[in-house]
Amino acid sequence: MKRSNAQLLTSLVLPTLLVASFGIFMTALVQRIGDDQRLRSADDVSLNAAEHLKTRFETSVATLRGIAAFWIGSQEVKPEEFERYAKTVFQPDGPIVALEWVDTGNVVRMVYPREGDNLKAIDLDNNKFPNRLTPILTAKQLRTPVMTGPILLAQGFPGVVIYQPIYRDDEYLGMAVGVVRLSTLFREFSGTTPFKGYGILIVSGDAVLRTDGAVIFKYGRKVVAPSGETEPDASAPSIPTGVMHGVATTDVEGQPWTIFVASKSGGLTPVAAAIALVTLAVALLCGFFLATLYDVRSTLETTVTREHDFAALVSHQLRAPLTELNWMVDVVDDPQTPADERASTLADMRRIVRQGVRTIGGLLTLSRIERGILEIKKEETSVATLVEDALSTLREAAKERRTTFHIDVPPQLTALVDASKAVDALRNVIENAIKYGPEGGAIDIGALKADGSVRVMVRDRGQGIPKEIGQTVFDKASAFAKKGTTEGAGLGLYISKMLLELMGGTIAFNTGSGGTTFVLTLPAEDGAKPKKA
Repeated sequence: MKRSNAQLLTSLVLPTLLVASFGIFMTALVQRIGDDQRLRSADDVSLNAAEHLKTRFETSVATLRGIAAFWIGSQEVKPEEFERYAKTVFQPDGPIVALEWVDTGNVVRMVYPREGDNLKAIDLDNNKFPNRLTPILTAKQLRTPVMTGPILLAQGFPGVVIYQPIYRDDEYLGMAVGVVRLSTLFREFSGTTPFKGYGILIVSGDAVLRTDGAVIFKYGRKVVAPSGETEPDASAPSIPTGVMHGVATTDVEGQPWTIFVASKSGGLTPVAAAIALVTLAVALLCGFFLATLYDVRSTLETTVTREHDFAALVSHQLRAPLTELNWMVDVVDDPQTPADERASTLADMRRIVRQGVRTIGGLLTLSRIERGILEIKKEETSVATLVEDALSTLREAAKERRTTFHIDVPPQLTALVDASKAVDALRNVIENAIKYGPEGGAIDIGALKADGSVRVMVRDRGQGIPKEIGQTVFDKASAFAKKGTTEGAGLGLYISKMLLELMGGTIAFNTGSGGTTFVLTLPAEDGAKPKKA
């Protein structure tokens, strides 16, 4: 019975949409589980980063308290005595790059180490810099350590300054100062576990910093002077808003620090990728049928019985691998599956998908043949090369069945063919010989030139083709294909026959109890010049 375009469209589009929708749903569900795991990891990283900052700052404050105690215990501290004591507590690999003493007039008088960029800080008058003077006055009033926000230091790089007031009884003696370089403070965030691979932003007050600590950004501008002047910068990051994961805050000496951690992008999880791969394969197959059905509709209406057989063949080809893939997805999805079994199962899934792609390729070739749009470009080609190319993708299958090959092809023998099409035709024949020959058997492949043509013989040692189906071996939906237990039997031979005929060749076979020999006749060319048709 003929079917309308609407009926054909409904019968193909609806299953495709259902399969695609189910696949999208399952992929999204599994991916959501993986994303939740990554978000929890981001929470852990932000907490670790905040704790790391707090610990490093507390260590720095402890160092300054030691300097204050040294100062209180001395009647008068000379520069050389300050340097001698500072040398004992200074850690070259720590975040503090300079230890200073600020006098009661808020001017830097002593610095250790007294070298390099630190020389720029000597005699620095903090009264000229509100971002320094305010913390000094606060520390003096509260008699407790106070930290500045991120500022551009006199040394020329971003940092923070910690002021520890020094009092002997009620006498104010100045400030013990620790100058912290942010790039040193943040260096663990750039490439060490557990921070490696995460996008991290550090925010303190109105300042935003990346993990390299190289630039201070404020309101989309970068700080360019110790006094706090800024200039526009298109690369400036902004403070994240509406973030629910990967955020942690700590407070150090009155200065808040907030860590924002972007969850690591790991792409699709293995299970989500496997589901997406299966869905894509099914959608491609359904899409292929939808695209080709309209092109062959007139043929379908006149050959209903024949095409029903063809549909049964295709269904058989796809049902087994899709059923196996569905089972494999369950294996991979099971958290109790061992890692080695999961890896092995994923490898098998890739193999099945590759086989499905080859099946789709064969169906596409068949469609182009029947619509008359398959392009054939013949040229003089080595027959030995054709045989080797056909075997290249079959050796694994042959190894599984312990099949060996006996090849006798003269190296100088050539044929006038489209090389890729001839390889496809020959591969289908050899693949059948592997499938239906005895396990542990041998396949003979030979070639010779006769009557202006090249004959390629492929002989297996199987039980032969039953007489009752011998006449339908090259039919598109042959009984041989339906009775076999392996996909692609009849279809492969049908495609081989069509390809050979398009190139001016033929295919035939002889069979008996000792095996079956397929003979592929290819057009040959006498002479050295290649000829294209």
